[in-house]
Parts: sequence; C-alpha cells; structure tokens
Amino acid sequence: MLAAPNRDRFMAKRERTLLQWWMIPGGVTLALVLFNSPWFRHALPRAWRLKNQVLGLPFEMNFAVWWSAVLYLLGAALFYQIAAARPARRRAYLELSLLMLALVIDEIGSLHEWVSEIGGWPPLAPFALVMLALLGDSLRQLWRDRASRPEAWLVLAGFVCMAAVAGQEYAEHNLTSRSWSEWYGRFFEESTELLGAWLILIAAVFRRQGRRWVGPPAAVVPDPIRMDRLYSIVVLGGVAHLAAAQALLLPGVIGFKWHGNPAAIYPFVLFFLLACYAFWVPRHRPEDVARCPEVGGFWVAVSVFFLLCSLGFIQNLWGLVGHIVPGLGRRWFFEPVPLYLAMILAVWFIAWTLRLHRGRRLLSLLALPLVLPIHLYLEHPGAKYLAAGLFSFLCAVILLSAAERSASQDSASPT
Repeated sequence: MLAAPNRDRFMAKRERTLLQWWMIPGGVTLALVLFNSPWFRHALPRAWRLKNQVLGLPFEMNFAVWWSAVLYLLGAALFYQIAAARPARRRAYLELSLLMLALVIDEIGSLHEWVSEIGGWPPLAPFALVMLALLGDSLRQLWRDRASRPEAWLVLAGFVCMAAVAGQEYAEHNLTSRSWSEWYGRFFEESTELLGAWLILIAAVFRRQGRRWVGPPAAVVPDPIRMDRLYSIVVLGGVAHLAAAQALLLPGVIGFKWHGNPAAIYPFVLFFLLACYAFWVPRHRPEDVARCPEVGGFWVAVSVFFLLCSLGFIQNLWGLVGHIVPGLGRRWFFEPVPLYLAMILAVWFIAWTLRLHRGRRLLSLLALPLVLPIHLYLEHPGAKYLAAGLFSFLCAVILLSAAERSASQDSASPT
C-alpha cells in the first residue's frame, strides 16, 4: 500500500472535478423542498400522486424520509470520525454524533410521535432535557476553541431550526386550519427540519476539511475505516434492533400507516455504512486502481448497490416498481428474496476480493444463506425484520470488522 502522503496526492489528482462536495446533497435537498412546496403541488397533475407519496416530506417510510435520515446519519458519522482522530475537543464531537444519531432514530422510527400518542407531550420532556444538556456541553467546549467557533454557530443554528419544528408542529395541530396545515404548515415544518440538518452537515464537513466549499464529493462521505470501535457499536445496535423487532411481535403493535418503523433503523444504518465503506476501499488501495482502473468503477457499483439496499428498508421499492409498470412488481425477480440472493453473492465476492474469507468471517459468510428460510417461512413482519437485522449484522461482521482492524493498523492521516 502506498504511504499516506503519496496516497493523498494520488487521489487528489484523480478527484479534480467540477463536482463539489455540496452539490449532490444540496441539490437533492433543494429538489425535495421545491417539489413539496405548495405552489408546485398545486400544479401537479393527478397522475403525479405516486410521486407525491414517494417524495412527499409529510409521509413516512418513503424516499424523502430516507434522505432526511441520510443527512442526519452523515452528520453523526462525520462527527464520530472527527472524534476518532482524537482532537482537542473530542467529547464535543462525540456528543454531537450521539445527538445526530438520536435524530436518525426519531426520523425513521417516529419515536416522538409514538410516545406523544401514548402519554402526550410530558413524557418527551426528559428526552428533551438530555438532548439540551448534551448540546449545551458540546457548544460550550467548541466555543472555548476560537478556531471552532464558526462550526459552533452553524451547529447552534441547525438545532435552533430543529427546535422551531416543535413549535410549528404545535401550531399545525392546534392553531391553524386543516387546509393551511395540509398545504403550508407541513411544508414549512419539514423544510425547516431539512435546513437544520443541512447546516449541521456543513459544520461537520468544514471541521473535517477546513472551511472550504471547494472539495471532492468524498469530503461529505464518512470513512468507516477511520472509525474507532465500530464493531462494538454494531453489536450494541444489534441488541437494540433485537428489542425493537421483538416489540413488533407483540399483538396490536403493528401500525405503520401513519408512523415510521423502529425495526428498519438498524438495517438502514448498517447498509449505509457498508455503502460508505465500499466508496472508500479504492481510495485506501490506490495501487489497485492504478494497476486496473476498472476496480474503481466496480467499487462505485458496490457502493450504489448497498445504498439501494439501505433505501429498500425504508421505501418499498417493489411496490413502487409495480405502480410504475403494472404487473412488473409482482414478478419473482422484484421480490425481496432475490435481493437477498444478490446481496449474498455481492458480499461473497467482496470477501473473496479482499481476502476476508478466512477464520470467523468464513462462518459468517456461510451463515448468510440461512437468513432466507427465516424470511420465507415466518410471515409476521417482526420476524422478517429480525431476519433483516441478522443479515445486515453478518454483512457488517464480515466487512466493517475488517475496516476496524485497518483503522488500528493504518497510520493516521488528517481527518
């Protein structure tokens, strides 16, 4: 492997492009906001109702929710990666990472909606106090370092936007008419939330590469190979996922029509991290790319594949295909089982390519196909999410544990 300075110079030459780091996340976010604006929705023909369900910010478990969760997860992972580099204010970045992860959980699992429906707003007060304490402590530490104050202002502005959403929700449910709430209230509420997530993400990227808008798209992609204790986090997340999936097995719990699904959080996070891992593999192995340029394209395809897998646990891609092309979504090759088969083959091939098919990883590779009978023969949605969590856990054990080993062995370069 090339030394870190040579590797950085090699990749810098390859990544000189007109596409800057903020263009893709900023463009998708702006497109979602414009699509959900009431002025645009008034002009939509009736045939666009499907697109409204897929891209509509007020809906749950669709592409818009997935993208909002991606923005939060990018911030959480980048802050955690920054903390892994042992900066002076490490605790502040760990606290910000934990706060952003809590927002990911709430965005997909709709936890505050579930809790408020059971006991009203008062049960949410302890969670709010804990988050305020973490935010206050992290901002206090960042403010002590004069060089970090611009990032502190961005983080503060982002969380002020988040706090404003609570007031907008109250006004939407209690102070405005139903028509105003449907056409304008939800638009302003969701747009404010996206703005807050975007400001915090900018703070994370600025802290990572300096306050520059010029930079490759890789600047916004977290690198699991640079993260500490990733395998331990995967195991702890698996325990939490087991509890969430077991809760779905209780009678009367299933009711996702108007809420998110807590059991989808774990597969979403792991497959997104696997997508980031595949994105960074060729950048840590530039000698392979220099010897065979097609290797870079292969890993981009793998990254996109895992990204679609992450999306597939939020947006029902099979039903979407069936709506777009009537009858096509009901065919066998658009069912989840072929997706599992494709993921098994992909992980096996990646493990063979990176020589990860030895030792305990061999057992995990052989256990991957055993998830299919669980998914096929157990009909309850909770059991199927148990299978999805087990499958994503095995994939993470095979790939992300190798990333953690590389992080401990690799000579640290600037984050």
